[in-house]
Amino acid sequence: MLGNDKDFLPTRISYKLNLHGPSMSVQSACSTSLVAVAQACQSLMTQGCDMALAGAVSVTFPLHRGYVAQEGGLASMDGHCRPFDEQASGTVFGHGAGIVLLKRLEDAIADGDQVLAVIRDLR
Repeated sequence: MLGNDKDFLPTRISYKLNLHGPSMSVQSACSTSLVAVAQACQSLMTQGCDMALAGAVSVTFPLHRGYVAQEGGLASMDGHCRPFDEQASGTVFGHGAGIVLLKRLEDAIADGDQVLAVIRDLR
């Protein structure tokens, strides 16, 4: 009964993959994945961990649903998402899941890992 709640996903994955260390869930509406990555970076910078998995999942039911767009509201007036475009009128809602493994760059290079991107500390 309790094993399928959204808050148990990180600890369940940690258990199934035999991972050790902190495992936690964060929720922040539309920026959950960004907050998860930011917290993972903070933990890496403070030596709280050597590797971190960060990600998010969004699946809502019913899968096909509509919305009522309102002028000046969040939802797109024409059903299209146009980021960084002057024609943009809002967002559209979708379903998906994503996860990234984060390590300190020097550790990834030393381990011979393929580095696909680098998050810089601009402090």
